[in-house]
Amino acid sequence: MFSDVVSLYRAANRPSIGSGEFEYTGTCADLLKDALAACRNLSAHEGSFSDGPVFNSDGSVEFTWLLAHNEHGRFYADVHQLVQDSGALSSGIRPTNFYLVDSDFIFDSPSPPSQLLVAFDLCELAALLSALSLGSTNSEPAQPKTLVFVLPAEDSKPPRTFELSTRIEPIALNAGRLELSALRELLSDKSDNSLHVNEHRQLFRLAVADALGKAPDSKKAFTYLAENWLEVVKQYGYNADCYVHNFSFEKIREDIADKELDFSTRLNSVMGDSTAKLLALPLSIAGLLTIWKSDQLVDFVLLALGILLTSLLMSGMIHNQLLLVRQVGHSHDVVFGKLNAKIKSYPETISSALDEANQGFLEQRTFLLRVLWGIRVLAWFPSMAAIWLAVCRYGIPLIGVGPLPILPR
Repeated sequence: MFSDVVSLYRAANRPSIGSGEFEYTGTCADLLKDALAACRNLSAHEGSFSDGPVFNSDGSVEFTWLLAHNEHGRFYADVHQLVQDSGALSSGIRPTNFYLVDSDFIFDSPSPPSQLLVAFDLCELAALLSALSLGSTNSEPAQPKTLVFVLPAEDSKPPRTFELSTRIEPIALNAGRLELSALRELLSDKSDNSLHVNEHRQLFRLAVADALGKAPDSKKAFTYLAENWLEVVKQYGYNADCYVHNFSFEKIREDIADKELDFSTRLNSVMGDSTAKLLALPLSIAGLLTIWKSDQLVDFVLLALGILLTSLLMSGMIHNQLLLVRQVGHSHDVVFGKLNAKIKSYPETISSALDEANQGFLEQRTFLLRVLWGIRVLAWFPSMAAIWLAVCRYGIPLIGVGPLPILPR
């Protein structure tokens, strides 16, 4: 393991490193013996002895250890060399299996040096900007990325596109710790359902693009961005304040009220059409009276067929009204679905108005469905009554059933 190599280096009193190796000649203490034994079992890609170890009769030991320089372990003189040589750091990935010689720090130890914390901030900034940008022209792992940011057109200026390389330069460490909480929260999974999160992300892109437009050297734009990060965050804050100022929750309430009125009007229109169709029902009932008084079979049959045809037409029209109600309900779900998905992010005044709108639509639709089904059932009442009168007066000759004694012939 890489920690065994670091233990060997420490037990050897941290000698100077030259040409990717370190040498030791001196007393072989118990701690050094244990480290030598552990390193003998390491694979070649984790490092190896290029010379020794040779145990002398006087109790001393001599050895030369050849350091690895791969993903299994790297030694860096300081944080500056780490930033200079680590491609993973510039790609937004925290490196592992590294050791800083000057501060005697191994990657998984607590309390990292202050400059390493700055390097980690720069690494996180590269990762966050990768998620914020409109795209990347380099997808190779553990390599700096080239990100795309766009500044929209203004009155007399065309839109401008900026390419930002995330390569971290050692000089960027002078920028100090970065305030990344705003961008971190904006890009977190928890903010996906927040109100207007996409607009706020766009505002942050504009703040970054505006800063890139002021960078004196496009090749060192990432360093310029890190040095002026506080100004970028402030610019985003100003943009967000302006956006919120121009956007009022009252506008949402007005939109909800307008949509509520629109869907209520649609349901009322269906209700009005249904009421008009009820006018045919009294005519069918009046036809029953005519059938009752009819003495001729032909007149009886013609009147009964007319009543049956009226029932069929009314039932079909009511079925069409039911389909319209279902379409209105689907439109309501689509329009109000986006608002309902973010109801938890609204203030109480907005969420309560949205709840009332949903409840009102549900009650109105339920009442309308009951009315339509009631009309549909009533539409078949005259036809059923005509059939009953036919059986009572003329019987069912095909199966040998005579007229019922309820009514005279």
